[in-house]
Amino acid sequence: MTPLLDACKARGLLRAGGKQRTDSTPVLAAIRHLNRLELVGETLAATLHQLLKRAAAWVVAQLPAGFVTR
Repeated sequence: MTPLLDACKARGLLRAGGKQRTDSTPVLAAIRHLNRLELVGETLAATLHQLLKRAAAWVVAQLPAGFVTR
């Protein structure tokens, strides 16, 4: 037994004789969720860039103190 398998067994992540899932539904759902989060983040970034081009002074006035340093 390898150290990785031993560590996983000790944490209860692996069991002897267990059934392995063969469906991809949970994996596809997780990927879909991450894709949607990425889309929202990219949309917000694109919107902010357009606002900065057109109304930079307004955007800077709306930002909380210390935001630019982050």
